[in-house]
Amino acid sequence: MLTTDDMVSLLQSFMLEEQRCAAPFPRAPQPEHIFAARSWDQLIGDAGREHVMAHMRTMLFSGEEELAGPVPAGTDTPADTAIGLHAAWQKSSRQVTFLTSGSTGTPRPCPNSVAMLEQEIAFLRPFFQDVRRIVPVVAAHHHYGFTFGLHLPRACSLPVVRCVALPHVLASVIRPGDAVIGLPMLWQALLKTRAVPSGEGILAVSATAPIAEATLEGLARAGFAIADIFGTSESGATGIRTAPGQPYCLAPHFHKTDSSALERRFAPGNSSPFLPEDRLHWYDARHFFPAGRLDRAVQVAGRNVYPEHVAHVIKSLPGIRDCTVRLMRPEEGTRLKAFIVPVRMDEAESLRHSLRRSLKKLLAAEECPVTFSFGTALPRNAMGKLADW
Repeated sequence: MLTTDDMVSLLQSFMLEEQRCAAPFPRAPQPEHIFAARSWDQLIGDAGREHVMAHMRTMLFSGEEELAGPVPAGTDTPADTAIGLHAAWQKSSRQVTFLTSGSTGTPRPCPNSVAMLEQEIAFLRPFFQDVRRIVPVVAAHHHYGFTFGLHLPRACSLPVVRCVALPHVLASVIRPGDAVIGLPMLWQALLKTRAVPSGEGILAVSATAPIAEATLEGLARAGFAIADIFGTSESGATGIRTAPGQPYCLAPHFHKTDSSALERRFAPGNSSPFLPEDRLHWYDARHFFPAGRLDRAVQVAGRNVYPEHVAHVIKSLPGIRDCTVRLMRPEEGTRLKAFIVPVRMDEAESLRHSLRRSLKKLLAAEECPVTFSFGTALPRNAMGKLADW
């Protein structure tokens, strides 16, 4: 499982991410070899140390347990710090805790045991047997980035080159034998570049959010092999497909128990139930199509309301291109709010007034959003998931 070298690599990837967020973007960005030994100060300086350490503690310890031993004081290098963290982790419950993105509410911790992480790697390894290099364009502190940017390449003895998430940079870096660990938005943007690079011999990996069939088809036309991953922070990679239009193949350690529930099996007689956050349409017992997120009711004025239903009603009205609805944060209020993408931005203010009138006729009072925000695109986070605004 994890070694001190892994911890060093993970710390360095954190530091690269912090450096990239804090410093102006270089004019000629270059990929970073995250497994190369570099000093802490070269990457982000002493000021970022505690911030990075806080991320690492969150990942390795769920909050319900404490460090089993102190991290050595006065350490100056990622390796020294990693030795202390690794020693403490080995004495703990040996699990890695990821946080959800918070796209459907407050981010929540998702502990994954060593057995769960090893199952995930055993499932994925055959799909990477022809790969010679991993190019992650995602952060390593999320489950997706951790699995494909650190754990899988270590298990397969593959070198890793970290690349910034810009299509023209990626196009200049990738070469046959690479597996590029990207997001749906990146693949969509890459296909819109002036000269789409040839994908011959390159594996395009996508996860974290649904990827459009048109994007997968475009990647296939450009010659890319495809690995589209279905999964969550709680479960890791649950299914995979390798071509557009295909159903997802369920990971062998998961088994269908009914139309909506799964069972994760470990050793004989040792299993745990798992309820996906998406409705699954089953092609057969081992293959499925995601059919949209399960409706999640929220409480407004003492009644259950469904933001997805409200968004569907709003999108049916004239002048609306797209919409998302969610419950206000506590400091904002206790009702629903809506983000609208109008057909024409110059009509936003007139739409604001007409929406209120129309929705009073179509929805119950507690279902009507009390605030409307407008923009040219729905708000999304760095992983392409719908985000708060």
